[in-house]
Amino acid sequence: MVFVYIANNKCRGFAVVVDEVRTWASRAQAFTKEIQNMIVQFNSMGH
Repeated sequence: MVFVYIANNKCRGFAVVVDEVRTWASRAQAFTKEIQNMIVQFNSMGH
């Protein structure tokens, strides 16, 4: 039973890490789109 408990805790910990990575990836994607929009706006100003 102890091994099952340890395994469950490790899996839960891994799931938390995966969720964090997904959150960071989503933020990075949003920032990338925002930067792309800024570049498009800057280029449309004739610079």
